[in-house]
Amino acid sequence: MNNSYGVGLGFRCARDKEPDSSLEARSYYMDALVQIGENKYQSAKESIENAINISPNNEEYISMKKLIEKTLN
Repeated sequence: MNNSYGVGLGFRCARDKEPDSSLEARSYYMDALVQIGENKYQSAKESIENAINISPNNEEYISMKKLIEKTLN
């Protein structure tokens, strides 16, 4: 109700201070998807390799790497 300074409701995003390797790997995966959308397959390959280095048993990341490599060849 008090909006005298032009500031109404808002929100904050927060996360734990401790590093989360799964979130880091997912971030690299998402970056690879963006790179693919921009037809930057070499950059996408580097990003997905970073994700795999963090989560070497993730089948989704491994599949993505295979698709990227197929496109590069």
